[in-house]
Amino acid sequence: MSHGTSAALMFLLAIALLTICAQSSEARVTVENGVKSKVYLSPVITQRPGSVSNKMYYDIEFPKGHIAIKSFDAEVVDESGNPVSLQETYLHHWIAVRYYLRKGTKEAKYNSNIGFHQSDLIVAGNAGVCKYGLPQNFGLGSETRKTSTHVPDPYGIEVGNPSEVPVGYEERWAFNIHAIDTRGAVDAMGCTECRCNLYNVTEDEFGLPLKPNYVGGLYCCYDGAQCKVKNGLESVERNLYMKYTVKWVDWSDTIVPVKIFIFDVTDTWQKTGTHDCLIEFDVEQSTTGVDNNDWISTRRSSVSFPSSGDVVYGVAHQHSGGIGSALYGEDGRVICSSKPIYGQGNTAGDEAGYIVGMATCYPEPGSVKIAKGETLTLESNYSSEKSHTGVMGLFYILVAESSSTLNASVQFPKGHIAIKSFDAEVVDESGNPVSLQETYLHHWIAVRYYLRKGTKEAKYNSNIGFHQSDLIIAGNAGVCKYGLPQIFGLGSETRKTSTHVPDPYGIEVGNPSEVPVGYEERWAFNIHAIDTRGAVDAMGCTECRCNLYNVTEDEFGRPLKPNYVGGLYCCYDGAQCKVKNGLESVERNLYMKYTVKWVDWSDSIVPVKIFIFDVTDTWQKTGTHDCLIEFDVEQSTTGVDNNDWISTRRSTVSFPSSGDVVYGVAHQHSGGIGSALYGEDGRVICSSKPIYGQGKTAGDEAGYIVGMATCYPEPGSVKIAKGETLTLESNYSSEKSHTGVMGLFYILVAESSSTLNASVQFHQESNVPIILFGVAVFGLAMSAAVIISYQRRKQSSVHLEQKLGFERFGIGVKAEVRVKAVHLQQLRRGGPEGDVEHAVEAEIAREVLNKLIGDEEPHCFGAGVTKSQVKPEIISWSPRIIVFHNVLCIELKYLRSDQLVEYVSSGMVLGLGTCSPAAFVVYKIGQLLASGQLTNIIGVPTSKRTQEQAAALGITLSILGDHPKLDLAIDGANEVDPDLNLVKGTGGALLREKMVEAASNKCVVVVDDSKLVTGLGGLFKLCSFVGSKI
Repeated sequence: MSHGTSAALMFLLAIALLTICAQSSEARVTVENGVKSKVYLSPVITQRPGSVSNKMYYDIEFPKGHIAIKSFDAEVVDESGNPVSLQETYLHHWIAVRYYLRKGTKEAKYNSNIGFHQSDLIVAGNAGVCKYGLPQNFGLGSETRKTSTHVPDPYGIEVGNPSEVPVGYEERWAFNIHAIDTRGAVDAMGCTECRCNLYNVTEDEFGLPLKPNYVGGLYCCYDGAQCKVKNGLESVERNLYMKYTVKWVDWSDTIVPVKIFIFDVTDTWQKTGTHDCLIEFDVEQSTTGVDNNDWISTRRSSVSFPSSGDVVYGVAHQHSGGIGSALYGEDGRVICSSKPIYGQGNTAGDEAGYIVGMATCYPEPGSVKIAKGETLTLESNYSSEKSHTGVMGLFYILVAESSSTLNASVQFPKGHIAIKSFDAEVVDESGNPVSLQETYLHHWIAVRYYLRKGTKEAKYNSNIGFHQSDLIIAGNAGVCKYGLPQIFGLGSETRKTSTHVPDPYGIEVGNPSEVPVGYEERWAFNIHAIDTRGAVDAMGCTECRCNLYNVTEDEFGRPLKPNYVGGLYCCYDGAQCKVKNGLESVERNLYMKYTVKWVDWSDSIVPVKIFIFDVTDTWQKTGTHDCLIEFDVEQSTTGVDNNDWISTRRSTVSFPSSGDVVYGVAHQHSGGIGSALYGEDGRVICSSKPIYGQGKTAGDEAGYIVGMATCYPEPGSVKIAKGETLTLESNYSSEKSHTGVMGLFYILVAESSSTLNASVQFHQESNVPIILFGVAVFGLAMSAAVIISYQRRKQSSVHLEQKLGFERFGIGVKAEVRVKAVHLQQLRRGGPEGDVEHAVEAEIAREVLNKLIGDEEPHCFGAGVTKSQVKPEIISWSPRIIVFHNVLCIELKYLRSDQLVEYVSSGMVLGLGTCSPAAFVVYKIGQLLASGQLTNIIGVPTSKRTQEQAAALGITLSILGDHPKLDLAIDGANEVDPDLNLVKGTGGALLREKMVEAASNKCVVVVDDSKLVTGLGGLFKLCSFVGSKI
């Protein structure tokens, strides 16, 4: 093969891979947190100035299978995908209709005389009373861009259920899209209101004469109609599309189905007893508004609700001139109020004079109920300062089966699952985060329990705890499980504390074999929140100081001990902390919003046990685990002299099990400066320090702990033996006193990795864009490797740059060295041919190193070490060995992980690795950022674990797509042999690690003595693959 031919082949391969990725990005299904999403385009909508398109489009693209729709959003775009302004093309309305088509039927069209009711086509419709006049499942109009259609968890709109499809039919979807081109219109707003005089029509599209008093509406702006445009206007035709995005999840028993109800303010049921929904109406100009400034025209209708349940979503549909709609219950309560959002400018989504969004309702589950047969009233208000024609007053609500028929316990995922994270925060009724400076979240805990079947209600009895015959606590594996029964729980630090359980581990719940016979698994919350608005001493209130609560007895009337000055016995439910005189008492409703992430249980998941330790545990003194939970910190009397403001409390415990620690975190209150859990030999099992806020926004409240640093040890690196004595240490500042503080420590422990299955486990991350990018990078590198190998065999005399194809790939020598380095370990080594291949690679890499550093010896080469002794194709590092891409340094002294931060300087873009040394470096970087010693650091994480840790520490994060070149990457290795060969990446973060390290100018790998081996494969089995599937 000639040099030119091979170069052309390399170029074509690169272009082909990039083209495939580009095409995939337009039509791919993306997945985020288990929710699938796909963007579609409707059939083409051809328009010219003043024209109307109002067509039915059958068999549109739509997700297949039995699924739950989570949202359905749409907008009009041009051929380049750019949003089209309502000032050019007005989206009067769009509706998506689900129908069943008889198998074998090639085409089924809408018959205007008999609608959709034909033998070959059955409309599935919605649950509303106007379903034949309004058959859609989804639909909006000009407001589509800024109107939320999200269906909240755990609800979903069920479609694709095979049991609902009539025999001999198949489920399909159709669109009706009504778009009016107002470019060059004499009266653009008049065109959007379908005023008949502007369309010069006296008959409808079927030739039927219009009624004399019909001045505007759908009968005048039918498909093909033409609105009046300015004289001499050039008619420029263009093609548009409706781009629609559907989000969904696969159907499961954990999803609560909702029904769609659509109401119409023109419904004649109240007058005629039948649901004749006219859909549109006119608004006359007010003749009295001039005198009394009353420009509101109100129209109402009533309907008997055909079902019952809880409202989980609501939104109105109005046209320009609308000022809001509301749906009322029979007793006058507001079920949902929805007001329009008007644009203010000229850009798409903010067009002045047009409704660009509608406010939506998301009631707290179970808070808004409608009874079967209840009479509802729909009210639609329009401005009557001028007249409007052909307007609408629709109202959509989603209704779920009443929560009274659901579990009375808190909502939680059902089934046999593995919990991956459990996060929470306090929000107001609008879903906005509430600051700790207003409501302090003292603590929250989630308790798993078993309730006897048939028991209607089971409450916590404070005298005997949860131990009642009808209720059994599942608890955790810790020794304080009766005093601390929770599975999850944090406090003020909840927003910035990672709770992610790393792969392949999971917290197993819902295992039917563990549920006692005659019982069912449930969940309960204990939430302790203190409102400090207007408090005389807000911090004192959060520390539950008894003098501020003016109590001398606990909530059961028992007198407090004389030395008890603050804690849980003073800030019990219903207690009142002292506020400033004259403060107006404003009541408000808050909620704890909690997000649970999980996967279905499988044999590939390694279960972990939850252990909770308490620094107040009296086991060391008494031999029993009497966990007091809270304690006080006295102000130091010696700190003034020796600047020692640290108060340390310790407890010890005999570990009841054995295994590998995979996660750890402490829980402290304000004043805390860190906790640590030590092994019997003094080794640190986990150290967890608080993150204090610096400002006033929720999640960054000055003076409050807003996060706790977490530990994610490399699997198998931190072990605890059965019976080993552990020491828990909790440190608080004693510069001033603190009352009612806590010193808890959570760890997740898996069965020792030495007893686990030795097979390779693969974990797929649900981030399709990153994977596609990785495929492109990996594909380009592998294409290069194939051609390089061929050229070496056929053209051994070709110059180095020609063999590697540096310039033709458009990258420099250093970048090519990085590509070669990260893929080097994939070379075949088993046999003579593999040895030759490896030798050639080493020779080429040595030449590249010579090209990079020239003839001069870098000063950081260790004494007595020459270039000839170096294996330059290995880019590795350990506490004793550091190899950069352009400089190779060998250090004989031990390099601690925190010293790696010396390589980091302000303004850098860093690749953040996934190993435990890298996690420590990330922690140190976070500390230096918080102290101001580092600034403007951007991190590109190689795993979700690292992403969550860095985010919790306040490190700004990015992706390779935005920062394709990194200054430095820090990561670990799994094995390093005496010749500096290494094994890198045996976990789920392998692909991202390769991509990040390939993009870095410098790379540092850190290993400890446990990773040093005499030959590769001693700790990890090395596998070779013939082909692979992504």
